[in-house]
Amino acid sequence: MDRLSAVLSRFADTMLGDTPIQAILDLASREAAELLPVDGAGIVLVPTVATPAYLAASDPAALRLEHLQSSLGQGPCFVARETRAPFSISDLSVRADFSEFAAAAQDLGLSCTVAIPLCHGDSCVGVLDLYRTSPGTLSKDEMLDALTLAEALASYVRNAQTHVAREAMIGRDDEALETARALVEEHDLVTAIAHDLGSPLASLAGFTWLLESEPEELSETQRRIVSGIHRNSEELSALAASLLTLLSLGPGARADHADVDLRALVQAARDDVASAPQGLEVDFVVQLPDSPVVVRGDQEHLKRMLSNLVGNAVKYTPPGGTVTCLVSQQDGHASLEVRDSGIGIPADEMDHVFMSSFRASNAKALGVTGTGFGLAIVKSVVLSHEGTVTVLSALGSGTRVLVRLPVAVPDDEDGRLARRT
Repeated sequence: MDRLSAVLSRFADTMLGDTPIQAILDLASREAAELLPVDGAGIVLVPTVATPAYLAASDPAALRLEHLQSSLGQGPCFVARETRAPFSISDLSVRADFSEFAAAAQDLGLSCTVAIPLCHGDSCVGVLDLYRTSPGTLSKDEMLDALTLAEALASYVRNAQTHVAREAMIGRDDEALETARALVEEHDLVTAIAHDLGSPLASLAGFTWLLESEPEELSETQRRIVSGIHRNSEELSALAASLLTLLSLGPGARADHADVDLRALVQAARDDVASAPQGLEVDFVVQLPDSPVVVRGDQEHLKRMLSNLVGNAVKYTPPGGTVTCLVSQQDGHASLEVRDSGIGIPADEMDHVFMSSFRASNAKALGVTGTGFGLAIVKSVVLSHEGTVTVLSALGSGTRVLVRLPVAVPDDEDGRLARRT
């Protein structure tokens, strides 16, 4: 049995039963540091409604480096989490980005770092960080081992999180519990399929990333094939993510609403577009007020709504066109408008734009890919926030989507933010 198989076998044996999340991370960080040619390993998990943030490391030095990234709010783990792809820095001394992290990490003796996202289903549950005190990077075989370990870890973490969430349900009253059970049974099949797609698709993305990182070893035909595999795996991942989002917004879904600044969400979206290759082909204009525009809502769902609107606008706008995003507040409502100068939607298809899997005929004719769930998700998010959404479009003249949500304002009695109705 090779070293990787032995690690996975020990890992599987330990995971039998209800192993706590922290114990899973502690074991995984130690195993990663022993399996791979690194000087330390750390793991950080993204918090969920049912579970807080978790942190683990193979040794005190690696733990300091994990805390360093978290405290600075920058570093390779953030890139890996956002892109859901491995990210490595072979020599921190020659990198201009992450200036604060690079300087502080070098003071702690770090020279090389590799961050690998822990992807499962539609979500990134965390990041596995690998640290080395000498410059260099992992070989292809070593990276494959790291990806395999990360895939197994993500699966175990998600199972443990699900167990925690189920335990949290036990204290609810019988009627609510029966409702929750009925909803779980109703959505089990689709949820299971969507989640089960996640692991193999994450593996495909990781393996194709490895192949694409060494193009000189591939022929032109092989490069086209690898590019096609990568593109199609991304489309399937988007489809699985869309299905899970729609399920999370369905009847009986629960969400912890908090104060969300729409202006900040749009600013983050602008940065995402600026850093994406396709975003460079259009002029992305943002018009924001001087003050925050705050609504009560689920931040992740609102981010997904905005991402779908901006993504559609950029996707369906030819190079040289313009996408505009505006935020305003008036009469107790926040307005979010995304408009583009793109291909538009045929008039006889406008009644179907919010249907799941709808894709305009002109988009199909032009070969523009997509899942067709974008506006269905947008409408579901808006309705779950007691808002309205309107789509105006004309063939060849662009599309305008206007979302209105109840704004949060200071309450006269205790000064807390509350929804104005």
